[in-house]
Amino acid sequence: MTTKRFAGLPGSVALARAWVHTELAKRGVEPDAIDEATLVVSELGTNALLHTRSGEVGGTFTVTVEIQPTRALVSVTDQGNDTQSTPRWGQHPDPLDEHGHGLQLVAAMAETWTTILADDHCTVTAHLPLLIPAQRGRER
Repeated sequence: MTTKRFAGLPGSVALARAWVHTELAKRGVEPDAIDEATLVVSELGTNALLHTRSGEVGGTFTVTVEIQPTRALVSVTDQGNDTQSTPRWGQHPDPLDEHGHGLQLVAAMAETWTTILADDHCTVTAHLPLLIPAQRGRER
């Protein structure tokens, strides 16, 4: 498992995507799975900045990547909000709305997801299918 903290600035979402990409690529994860993981961290990181104290002056959010035998766990931990609300999974915004589709994307890509709410933060974890190529060169 590896974790990195990012400043609560819009440009940090791109940095988080690049970091997740690098972490998964150096572990041999297939490009399609890397693309899904970077999209997930983009959506969750953006939500952290828009809906929590992470997007306020001095705010931060943390991204964690954990590789398991059959999946990758990608987590974003924000600094919570005043209402202690959690992401609203399962809502179906109007297809023509400009916002509100990010969690639907995450849910479509993830096998499962979890949300853990604490007093001062919320962690959302997407459990993504992991594709690592079989070793080549072994012939019988």
